[in-house]
Amino acid sequence: DLPILETQLAAILESVGKVSELDLTDVDPMSHPLDLVNVWGEDKPKASLSSKEALANSPDSQDGLFRVPSAGE
Repeated sequence: DLPILETQLAAILESVGKVSELDLTDVDPMSHPLDLVNVWGEDKPKASLSSKEALANSPDSQDGLFRVPSAGE
């Protein structure tokens, strides 16, 4: 349905075109319309798995490391 897409695209372009009618001389450029806030929690050290525990469910390990097949295997 090309006519529907044409109508929708025309509406989008008309809306975007209205921005050029605004006086933006005192508006600083921005990379994002909203303030970005880091929502990550503080890094705090905590106990982790031992090598033995980490490798417990591994199908194959060698010298305390996960062993995975090479690209040719």
